[in-house]
Amino acid sequence: MPSTPLTVAHLMPDIAGAAVETERTRTPSGTVITSLVDAGVFRMMQPRAFGGSESTPLELFSTVREISSACTSTGWIVAATNVSAWLLVGFGDAAARDVWEATPDALVAAAVMPTGQLRQDRTGLRLSGQWRSVTGCTQCEWLILGALVLNADGVPVEHAQVLVPRNDVRFADSSRTVGLAAVGCHDVAVEDVLIPPWRVSSQRHRSATEQARHLRSIPTVYRHSVTTMYCAAAAVPLIGAAQGAYRAVLDQWNVANQLTQSGRMMIEAEAVHAEIGRAAFEIDTAVLHLERDFAELQSLARSAKRVPIETFTRVRRNQVLSVRLAEVAVDRLVKVAGREGVTMDHPVQRVWRDIHTGASNRANREVDAVAISTRAALGFDIEHSEARPVI
Repeated sequence: MPSTPLTVAHLMPDIAGAAVETERTRTPSGTVITSLVDAGVFRMMQPRAFGGSESTPLELFSTVREISSACTSTGWIVAATNVSAWLLVGFGDAAARDVWEATPDALVAAAVMPTGQLRQDRTGLRLSGQWRSVTGCTQCEWLILGALVLNADGVPVEHAQVLVPRNDVRFADSSRTVGLAAVGCHDVAVEDVLIPPWRVSSQRHRSATEQARHLRSIPTVYRHSVTTMYCAAAAVPLIGAAQGAYRAVLDQWNVANQLTQSGRMMIEAEAVHAEIGRAAFEIDTAVLHLERDFAELQSLARSAKRVPIETFTRVRRNQVLSVRLAEVAVDRLVKVAGREGVTMDHPVQRVWRDIHTGASNRANREVDAVAISTRAALGFDIEHSEARPVI
C-alpha cells in the first residue's frame, strides 16, 4: 500500500518564525516540535504496525529539505530522529514494542560510534560508557548507543548497538558550535545499566540484516542501506538550508530592484544577478542528484534487487559533492547579500554558519567517498564494507 504524501506547508511560517529564537536559545522550539509530532513527521520511518507511515526515503528527505529551508537545526533533528527510528526496526519486534506500543509518538536518537562497553555478568548484560554530541537526544524517549561487546576477559569481540530508555541516561549540554546551534546535541553517559537481550543488536545480527535487505518479506523502506540513510540525514538538511538562503536573497534583491532608479544601477547589478543564477544552478544540481539517486534506489528496493557497488558508491559521491555544491552556493549568496547579509537578523548568515558546520560532519567527508566511487568505476574489487563509514 503506498504511503500518503505528508505536507508541512502549513507549518512553515511557524518554523521560520521560530528560527531566530531557536538559535538564540540553542534549543529546538517546543511548539514547533509538538506541531511536527502532531503532523506525523517523526513517524515517517516508523512501521505501520506501530502507527508509522513507512514513507519512502525520498518522501522523508523532501520533507526534511522543506523544513530545513526555514530552520536548518529543526530539519537536522527531523532527519536524525527519523533515521534512528528506521534503524530501530532492525532490532526486531520486541524492541519496537518497548518503544512504540504504548507511545506511538516516542522519538529515538542514536549515537552508533562504539564508545560504550557491554559486558555480561551474573545478572545479565550491562552497559556503561559516554557518547559525544548526540543529536536531538533531549527530545527523545529512547536512545540507540554504540558499544564494544567484551568477553569474560574484558577483551572487545564485536560492536553492538544498544537500545536504552531516557531514564537510564545522563545528559550534559555540549552544544558550542557556531552553526546548527539548536540540534539538541548533548553528551550522554550511561553507568552499569542492565540491558534486556532483545534491546541489543549485535554485529552478527546487523550483518545478517544487511544480507537480508533485498528479501521481499521485508517492507521496501527497510531494504535500503544503513550508510545511504545515515549519510543522507547529514547532507539533505544542508541542501534544504541552501534553498532557504537562495529565497532569502531573492526577497532582498526584489526589494532592491524596486528601489533601482536608473539603467546604470541595473547594469551594475548584472554581476550580482549572475552570481545568484550560479547559486541557483548549484542548488538545483544538488537537489536533482538527490532525487534521481533515491528514485533509483527505491526502484531497486521495490524489486528486491541488490544495489550494485557502482551505484552505491556513486550515490555516496553525489551526497558529499551535493553538500559541497550547497556550500559553494551559500558562499556566493553571502557575498551578493552584501552588508545586509551579514547582519544577525538576515537568514543567509545563519545558513552560512549552519552549512559550514554541517559540512564538517564525518558523513560529509569528501575525499573518501569520491575516491571510492572512482575506484569502483575503474573496476577495483571493492566491498560494500569499504564504502560504509562508521558514523
